[in-house]
Amino acid sequence: MEQARARRVPGQTGRILSALAGFDRWLKRPVVRWVAAPVQLGLRLWIFFGLPFVNSGLTKWEVYPFLRPEVGAWNGWPQLRAAVIYQFSSICDFCFNIRIWVAGEKPLVQWGHPFPETSAWLAGNAEIILPALILVGLLTRLSALGLLAMTLVIQLVMPTGLGAHATWAVLLLAVIVLGPGLLSVDHLLGRLFRR
Repeated sequence: MEQARARRVPGQTGRILSALAGFDRWLKRPVVRWVAAPVQLGLRLWIFFGLPFVNSGLTKWEVYPFLRPEVGAWNGWPQLRAAVIYQFSSICDFCFNIRIWVAGEKPLVQWGHPFPETSAWLAGNAEIILPALILVGLLTRLSALGLLAMTLVIQLVMPTGLGAHATWAVLLLAVIVLGPGLLSVDHLLGRLFRR
């Protein structure tokens, strides 16, 4: 009985992987690539300009090179805001803590981050760098996967925003599945290395 199950699981996994590979081959057909290119570019633009990751990332920094406080100028090395470090290090109603909610407003369980300054630094950088990478189409799928993981953590921190977070997750999953498209640095690098 267990041998039959063991045989079925690789078969099911193999079928799923085969279906994904077939979909990827279909996306790479010449006509489909040109038809899908505007959709893929639109998804990447929407993630950068339409989702709040970059703005949220900028609010975590007192100083960020070339972006904050003066755009286009070297502003010095990145410096986190003291309030952000406090929010990651404390357990309070407005802090960035992982929460498990029940029916009421009070969280059932609330955990603080184990390394608050490192968590704040990573979150602040990821919210700025990963959308920028998606915008230009460099390491697109990996960047979208990083933002998807961040979206899941944000959902745990703020469970009342499920609708918005689900929308973000769908957009990021679409980028992961469809890829960066023809109008991307990933595509140009792929052509360069295939020569």
